[in-house]
Amino acid sequence: MAGRSRRDILKACYATVFSAGAFGGNFAVADDTAVLTVDQSAKGIPVAPSFTGLSFETALLTQGSVLAAANHSLVSLIRSLGPQGVIRLGGNSSDRPLARPSRAAIGQLAGFMHATGWSLIYGLDLGSGSPAAAADEARDVIELAGPSLIAFQIGNEPDLYDRGLRSPAWTVRDFIEEWGRFADGILASVPEARFAGPDIASQPGWLMPFASGCGRRVALLTRHYYSGGPPSSPLVNAASLLGSDADLAEIIGEARGAAAVAGLPVRMTETNSIYWGGKPGVSDTLAAAVWGADFMFQLAEAGWQGINFHGGSAGMVYSPIVLGQDRGAVARPLYQGMLFFAAAMASRILPVRLSPRPGLRGYAMRGLDGGTRVAITNKSLTATARVTIAADADRPALLRLTGADPAATAVSIGIGDQVAARGNRDWRRPLEAAETKEGAFTVAVAPCSAVLIDLDGRSSPLRNRGGRASAVAGR
Repeated sequence: MAGRSRRDILKACYATVFSAGAFGGNFAVADDTAVLTVDQSAKGIPVAPSFTGLSFETALLTQGSVLAAANHSLVSLIRSLGPQGVIRLGGNSSDRPLARPSRAAIGQLAGFMHATGWSLIYGLDLGSGSPAAAADEARDVIELAGPSLIAFQIGNEPDLYDRGLRSPAWTVRDFIEEWGRFADGILASVPEARFAGPDIASQPGWLMPFASGCGRRVALLTRHYYSGGPPSSPLVNAASLLGSDADLAEIIGEARGAAAVAGLPVRMTETNSIYWGGKPGVSDTLAAAVWGADFMFQLAEAGWQGINFHGGSAGMVYSPIVLGQDRGAVARPLYQGMLFFAAAMASRILPVRLSPRPGLRGYAMRGLDGGTRVAITNKSLTATARVTIAADADRPALLRLTGADPAATAVSIGIGDQVAARGNRDWRRPLEAAETKEGAFTVAVAPCSAVLIDLDGRSSPLRNRGGRASAVAGR
C-alpha cells in the first residue's frame, strides 16, 4: 500500500462495487439505489460537432420568408442549440408534385443557412420528378447555398413508394437502379455533388443493399425513425413512447452493420415521437422532452453522426419549434430536450456502468472544455430513481430537465424556472449543487425527468452558458 494515495484506494474500490454490493467498503449502498461508474481513462466515442439537427418540409421554401435570415426568432432558437448543426430539407412534400422552389427561395435559404451557421442536407424529388429536373434544382442549390451543403438526398422514404408513388411490386433493387439514374444526371450537371441516402422510413432489408450497391457514391447513410403510431391508437401514450428502446436497438444494430460495409457514417435525418404529426398530450409534453434527450444520447453513444427532429408547422404536434400566426418561432417541450443535450457540450461519449433499473439510463461524456459530465434519464412514469455516482468530484453541479408531471407542457431546465417559449430570457441561474462524501454522491431523479451532472462544478460551463444556450425567441 506504500505510495498509494487515499484517492487511488477509493478508485480501486469503485471497480468492485458491482460485485461487492458495497460502496468503497465503508458505505453500504441501499437496495433501491443504482450505482453508476465512469471510465474516465477511456478514449471514448467521438460526437460530431454538428450532431444536433432539425428537419423541415421542402414545402416551407415555397411559403414566403420562413427559412430566411430575416426570421430572427427561428434563427435565434436554432443558434441556441449550438454553433454547428444540420438542417435537413425533405419530407413528403419533397416527393409529391408541388411548385419547385424558385432560385429566389433557394437564395433565401442560403441566407438562412449563413445566419444560423449550420449545414444543409437537401432533398430532391425522386417520387414524382425526373433526373433532368433534379439536376437543375441541384445546380441552383450548389450555386446559391453551396458553402452550407453537405449532400443531396434523392427521394424521401423510398421504401414506402409501393403505397402510391410506384407499383406494389416496387423493391429495393428498383430503387437502387432509379436512384443511380438520378445520381448520374445530377453529376453530369454538377460534378461536385455529394449524396446521402437511402433516407428510408422503416422497412428492414433496405439499408444494407443500398450501402453495398451505392456506397462508393455516397458520403452519408441516412434513415428515419418514429417511435410509434398512429396518433389515434389508444396504445400510443407516454408509456409506449418512453418504453420504445427495443425497437430503436434493432435499428441501431442494422445501421451498424451497413455503416461497416460501406465505411460511412450514419445519420437519423428524420425522426420524432409519433408519426403523422404526433399525438396531443404525448408529443408536446415533458415525456417527449425526456424521450428526445435520451434518444440523442443513445445515438451519440452508438456512434451516429447526428439526428434531425422533424417539424416546423404549427399543425405538427411533435415539432420542437413551431411558427406562430405572426411567423415568430416558438419552442415546444421537445426543443428543451434538445437544449438539455446541448448543455452537455459533448465531444466524446465515455463508457459507463449502471445498475439495471427499469427505465433508467446513464451516459458520460467528455466536454469540449475537457470536463466530464454524466447524464441520467429516468423514463419510468412512477418511480423516483436514486443513483450513486462513483466519481471523483469536489462539488458537482446539477442541471435538471423536469416538469409537474409527464403530461406537462411547461418544461423547465434548471431549478424552478421555465425556459421561455418566447421572449429574451435565458436559463442562466444558480444550479443545484450536490455535496460529495468519500468521492461519491447520490442524486434523486424524479419520474419522467433527466439530470445532467457536471463533475467539475466549481468551474462549470453549465453556470455560464448564458446567451449561447438561451431559448431566445425574440424577434
